[in-house]
Amino acid sequence: MHSHGGPDTHVPEKITINPEGQTLYERLGPEGIERLVKWFYAKARYEPLLEPIFTEHVHIWSEHIANIAQFWMRMTGGPSEWNGGMGRHFFLNLAPEHFVAWLRVWDENCQELLPPREAAEMSGLAHRIGEDLQNMLQRRRRPIIG
Repeated sequence: MHSHGGPDTHVPEKITINPEGQTLYERLGPEGIERLVKWFYAKARYEPLLEPIFTEHVHIWSEHIANIAQFWMRMTGGPSEWNGGMGRHFFLNLAPEHFVAWLRVWDENCQELLPPREAAEMSGLAHRIGEDLQNMLQRRRRPIIG
């Protein structure tokens, strides 16, 4: 049972892994990454702490999902059309509890969809990115003393 308020969905089939792949991208493939991102947002957008942020800032879900899938393709070592940055997060007033909620749903999603090795790698990568983003946000909030 998920804690989100969205529709109760069945557990999807695991993503098929290419065991010969060296990078996460090569093992998951673009289709696997897209599926992972789609299932994640099907849950995260209804997470009580995150839903108001998504409702206010994501107006075309298909574009958001496609953009974030491109981000994860780049982060996992694959080709990508993602050319964004993390700057748009500066204006969302994110607090540590938002990161906890996002990462909890991400971890659950990875565990549901991926074999243990890939789930651990994707979760570890997300946690490192989340930590970097939180550090950037903290630096930005500090007053500049000069």
